[in-house]
Amino acid sequence: MAVGTKDDAYLSPADEELADLLMEELPFGRNRGLSTRDLAELVGTNERKVRKLVEHLRRECDLPIAASPEDGYYIPASFEQGEETRRILAQRAETAQAVLEGYTRGLSRLHAVEREQEG
Repeated sequence: MAVGTKDDAYLSPADEELADLLMEELPFGRNRGLSTRDLAELVGTNERKVRKLVEHLRRECDLPIAASPEDGYYIPASFEQGEETRRILAQRAETAQAVLEGYTRGLSRLHAVEREQEG
């Protein structure tokens, strides 16, 4: 399966090669960060694939790839640089959890209405 599927622990051989290239191209330090577009051009893929590969490398390979819209992707030169990205990721996770909880409540209400209409 390719990157972006449920089984992200597995990369196709082509994606493994792209991931290796991406790791080689990631700069060290925030001041040298590269945009998604620049990384895509450097490794010969599209921006969506770069984001999925970064996600895979962070999750499955424990690589601390930092990123921000202003600075692009980079390997943090200090704990502080890496901590900034960790805080951003934690906030996104909290937001996603809140959205999931709201969706689940709404789905439960829908299910209750359907049951009432059946009975």
